[in-house]
Amino acid sequence: MADIKKRMENYKKAGCKKKKGEFAKSPGRIIIIIAFNSIIFFLSCISLREEYPEIHYYRLIQTEAAFQNNEIGSIEGTLQIRNFSASDAIDNDHFLGIWDNNEVQVYYYHRWIANAADLFTDFLITRYNDLKVFTGGVVKPGSILIPDYILEGQIIDMTAYNTKDSKQSNYAYISVRFSLVKKVPLSTDKTILINKVLSVKSPRKNNSVETIAPAFSIAVSQISDQMILEIQDAIRKDRQIIDD
Repeated sequence: MADIKKRMENYKKAGCKKKKGEFAKSPGRIIIIIAFNSIIFFLSCISLREEYPEIHYYRLIQTEAAFQNNEIGSIEGTLQIRNFSASDAIDNDHFLGIWDNNEVQVYYYHRWIANAADLFTDFLITRYNDLKVFTGGVVKPGSILIPDYILEGQIIDMTAYNTKDSKQSNYAYISVRFSLVKKVPLSTDKTILINKVLSVKSPRKNNSVETIAPAFSIAVSQISDQMILEIQDAIRKDRQIIDD
């Protein structure tokens, strides 16, 4: 009997002895561990990243032509418009703005539906076809029609200018270099009829980003009309020289 009691005492002592580094498994600490793990799991199910602002896309709208009664004479032949290029500063689809202190602002959440150069090229083709400025139409490169004239160029600048001073004007500005080439029939020779730079400013009501696209629609329409007047004048002068 004494031997059994002694063995039980030794067993209890052995069971209560903590080994070095062993974590004490008390009920309170177990509850804390469970609660901590639950919080970690809950937070892992929640996205802590903020939602990005919505991106707004814009396109150029054709405005009324500057010609009297919206009419212009047609030039005999076909015009091909090659894809315009753009300077490195504006060779993207973001709105670009400049403030009073020459600080440049890129509007990441306000964009054109295409890069500026592609947008401008498509605008010209649509406008000139609508105005019927060439009897054979206005086409893109790759058309099966053999063009009599080729128009190409570069957008030098296409920027919204902003000011914080209400007395100063806010405006959209575009500058374009364009060249008109005449193809010589049955020959690879070409003649440059015009090589010119045109610029247009279109006023805005204020410095709000919402005023940028409408102002550029007006500016691009105006510069397109100036270009076609220059083009037709150059072609008529060339034909006059040939007739003489």
